[in-house]
Amino acid sequence: RVGGHMTDSVDFELANPPTPRDLTIAICTIGRDGYLQAAIQSLIETTPSGVRLHLVLNGPTDLDLRHRLTDFTDRWDGPSEITVLDERLTIAGSHNTALDAATTRFITFMGDDDLALEPRVEQLLDLFWTTTPTPAVIGSYCRRVSGTHDEPRFSTNKDYGPSSLEEWEAQRDAGDLIELVFPSAIYRTELLRSVGGFEERFGSAMDLATFTILAQDHPVIADPRRSFAHRIHDGSVTSSSAGSHAARLRYTEACIAAVRNGTPQPAWASFVTSEKGTSPQTRASEGRHTMSATLFRQGGAAVSSGQRVHGMSKIAASAVVSPSTFLGRLRSQVTRESNAEPVVSLLLCETTPEQFGFFELLRDELRSRGIELRLVVACTGNDDTGAPARLPWAEHRSPRTFDLVKRTLVWQPGFDIATTSELIITEYGSRQLFNTVLALGQSTLRARHCFWGDQAQSSSVGDEQLPRAYLRRLTAKAHWLFACTAGMANAAAACGMAPDRITTLQSATLEDSPTMAARFADGVAAALDAPPR
Repeated sequence: RVGGHMTDSVDFELANPPTPRDLTIAICTIGRDGYLQAAIQSLIETTPSGVRLHLVLNGPTDLDLRHRLTDFTDRWDGPSEITVLDERLTIAGSHNTALDAATTRFITFMGDDDLALEPRVEQLLDLFWTTTPTPAVIGSYCRRVSGTHDEPRFSTNKDYGPSSLEEWEAQRDAGDLIELVFPSAIYRTELLRSVGGFEERFGSAMDLATFTILAQDHPVIADPRRSFAHRIHDGSVTSSSAGSHAARLRYTEACIAAVRNGTPQPAWASFVTSEKGTSPQTRASEGRHTMSATLFRQGGAAVSSGQRVHGMSKIAASAVVSPSTFLGRLRSQVTRESNAEPVVSLLLCETTPEQFGFFELLRDELRSRGIELRLVVACTGNDDTGAPARLPWAEHRSPRTFDLVKRTLVWQPGFDIATTSELIITEYGSRQLFNTVLALGQSTLRARHCFWGDQAQSSSVGDEQLPRAYLRRLTAKAHWLFACTAGMANAAAACGMAPDRITTLQSATLEDSPTMAARFADGVAAALDAPPR
C-alpha cells in the first residue's frame, strides 16, 4: 500500500443510509477573511440542517477574526466549532487536524476561498448508499471562479474524475492518478483515517495521492452535476509554486508505479536527487511545460476577473514558452467531458426582482432534465432601497457601450461562456454586438446560438438599432428561437427561421409561472437535440 494500513474497524459497507448529521464540513483557512466569510455564507444558503461545521484557523491570526466568525457560526443550522492553531501547519497538517477531530461518518474539506453554488450534500450522500460497492470518496464536477470575494466571476468548468464505476476501474487498472476537485470531495471518515489521512511527503499533491490510494480498494467517483465553485487565482499553491507542485505530482506517480511493480517506494529526498540526474534537455522540457501551464491558468483567471490585457499577455506568453502545452490547454477549454450535464447560458441585459421567480422555476425545470442553467446579467434592476437586486446564483458582468452613427451598441463579454456552453441564449436585438460573434462563430466557439425575444423588440429594429436586413441575417443563422408571442414567431419565420426551430412561450412578459418555465425547458431540450444548422 502507498499510504498507511487498513484497520479491522473500517465499515466496508454502510449499515444505514447517510444523513446530513453524518457529515462534517471542514474549512482550513489561512486568514483570507473576506473569502472565508463568503464561503461560509454560501454554505449557509445551500447546506441542510444538521451538518457539522469545523473551522480550522491555521496559524497566527488577528484576535478579532474568531469573534467575526461567531456571527456566521451562530447562524449555522447545526453543530459548529472553531479550532485555532498556535502555529502555521502544512496543508496536510491542517487538514489532518480536522480529520482527527471528526466524529461523523463522512467529512469534506472546503477551501476558505471556494463557494457552494447549490444544495449538493444530500445528493452526494445518497450516492454513497445507492452505489455498489460503496465508494470511499464521491466528489462533483465544478465551476471555476475568480474575481474578489464580493464580486465572484465564474469562468470555465472543472470536469474531473471518473463519473462511473467503469471509469474508476479503468483508471485504477491503468495506474493513473485519480483526480477529483479536492474541495468537492466527500470522504468516508474511517477509510480516510485508515490510509493515514493526508501524507506530508506528497505536499500539494496530497489530494491526488489520497484519492489514488483509496481507489485501489474502493470506488472513487465524481457526480457530473456542477454544484460547487473552485477558486483559481495567482496566489494558489499550484500557481505560485507551480514547479514544486509539478515535482510532487511526478513523485506521487513514481510511488504509485512502485507499488504496482512491487518495488520500494522512493523517499522524497532520493526522488529529488534522481531527478537532478536527468538530462538538461528533459529538465528544460519539463520546466517549459510547467511554466506554460501556469501562465495559461493565471491568464485565464486574470481575463475572467476583468484584467483582459494582463490576462491575454500571460496567455500569449504561455503559447511562446511551450506551443504544445498551450494548444493542449486550449483544446481542453473547448472539449468537455461528455458525461457532464449540458450547460445552457442565458445572457441578459438586466433582470428585475419580479422576474426572479421565473428564473428559479426555469433552473429547477432544467435541472430535473439534467441540464445546467447559467444566468449571466450585464446589469440589474434596483430594489426599493436603491441597492442592486440580484439572484445569488446569477453571474454579473459589466458591459461596454459604443456610440455609432447615433446608435448605441452594447458589448457583453462572453467568450469563456461560448467555450463552456452547449447553448447560448441572447436577447433578440442587433445592438448586442456579441450576437454577431455568436452567429458567425458557432462552429468555432462550439456553443449554438439562440435568440429570445418579443414582438416589441423586433418591431423597433431598424429605427434606433441596426438595419432590419442585418437582423434578418442574424436570425437566419440562429440555431433556435424562444419567441414570447406568436407575432414574434411569425416575424422570425419571415426572416428565414424554420418553424420547427421556434418555441413560442405565449407570453409577452416573464411570469412566475410553472407552465411557462416548463414550456421554455421543453424548447431548450429540443434545441439541444437538434443538429447544428
